[in-house]
Amino acid sequence: MDNLSSLANIASILTAIFVIIATVYYFGGRISKRRRLEKFLQGEKLYKPNHNPHTTLYLIVKLGMTEEELFRASSDSPNITRKTIKDSSSGLAKDILFEYVDGPQSN
Repeated sequence: MDNLSSLANIASILTAIFVIIATVYYFGGRISKRRRLEKFLQGEKLYKPNHNPHTTLYLIVKLGMTEEELFRASSDSPNITRKTIKDSSSGLAKDILFEYVDGPQSN
């Protein structure tokens, strides 16, 4: 009975350690992707002042991120604004543009 109790205690400690490592890895990845998107858009704005905001597909290709990662990174950043392009015939959103802005903005 004593061995079983010890094994249960070790298992619970290992589970807690695993959860902490997984949480750090998850949030570290989110922060890394947000910084990569911010750095890319800020560099584009700085070195190409007459640029247009970038489309979702362009950023997916350039940064190697999925669409979900791109939207999450832009939502996490106070310096990235999103705008929509409307289809002229239907009036519905056709694409989403991302742009770096100086200072926090509301999305």
